[in-house]
Amino acid sequence: MEKNYVYSEMIGYYDKFMKESDVIRTTILPSVVQLAKLSQNVDFQRDNLKFIVKASEDKSWRVRNQLALLFPEIVNYFGNQINELIPTLATLINDSETEVKISSLKSLNQIISKISQEKIQACIIPAIRNLGNESSKDVKSNIGESLGPIAEIIGFNSFNSNLGPVMDSLMKDENADVRLGVAKSMYKIFLSSGDTLLTSTNTLLGSMQKDNQYRIREVVYETLAKLGANYGLDIFKSTIEPLFFNYISDNVASVRLAGINSLHYLIKKFDQSWIISNLIPKLQSYYQQNKISYLNRLCIINSFAVCGEYLDAKPLSDHLLPQLLKGLKDKIANVRFVTIKTIQKIYKNFDANGKDKINNTIKSMLNDDDVDVKFFASKFLECSR
Repeated sequence: MEKNYVYSEMIGYYDKFMKESDVIRTTILPSVVQLAKLSQNVDFQRDNLKFIVKASEDKSWRVRNQLALLFPEIVNYFGNQINELIPTLATLINDSETEVKISSLKSLNQIISKISQEKIQACIIPAIRNLGNESSKDVKSNIGESLGPIAEIIGFNSFNSNLGPVMDSLMKDENADVRLGVAKSMYKIFLSSGDTLLTSTNTLLGSMQKDNQYRIREVVYETLAKLGANYGLDIFKSTIEPLFFNYISDNVASVRLAGINSLHYLIKKFDQSWIISNLIPKLQSYYQQNKISYLNRLCIINSFAVCGEYLDAKPLSDHLLPQLLKGLKDKIANVRFVTIKTIQKIYKNFDANGKDKINNTIKSMLNDDDVDVKFFASKFLECSR
């Protein structure tokens, strides 16, 4: 059966059912995806575009919402004609119903990389600016997430002049989900600016780092690490490092973990020499502070473990092992047994001399006062035989 025949038959059914109740119209709307899939020539796509525009003007918000949700699927089959769809998406972004706005913005964030710079500037930016008085946190959160990709596509100067005030407003919003949306965009916004925003690192990311919502702080530490890796060691040391290592003293475990995991971005970029000359001494200086809590010391021990994944046997024993041995002798039992578990993860990477020092120290811990320390010491020695 030829595609043209199938297409014409589907068109007939589509026209018929789109005149029925809103439940039926909503149900039949996914057929637009199939129509687009069947028809790749320009004439058929013009017909499909008419159906999409008509659906975007439907009196039922459920139909319009369904169309907004289907946008990522629809654009996959529009090929070079994708940008013809963007005015309709912009219309949906400015819909009178909040649910439609949310669905449209979520779809925008999925397809934005496929949209031309011209259509971003002509359609999407005006649509977003029209939402300046929006009260829905979900709408504003999705706007925040779209800012980074938009800045990446149109360039920082155009972004700053058109959407800079929107970004500033969302950063100060009272709702944490809205601020989180902007936080997720900061990496791409910074990169789009070249080095323009580096002088504002403390103002922008430093303020987010103090946010009382822990999820925002998690994103900030990952962003700082990725920016450091992108801009290089000199910029990292002068601009980003003073903020980044604050993860050690954060009062939420998941934020400290985000900082620990973000070390991978930096180490992969700056390599083993940076670990030895900068990272280990930096972590050591924090560990030796008088007022540091045992939770922060645990964070440092786990940061040492990340270092251990990238060090060769000799520097591992020469530079990292002395710090881990201190952890084994910490006055807090939790720190001692976590250090045992940390060493176990990287034990195979040590040279023979390092392994001997570890085994001798942990053997002495079989007589530790804490039952958990004795348990993990015994388990370690069994596994290391």
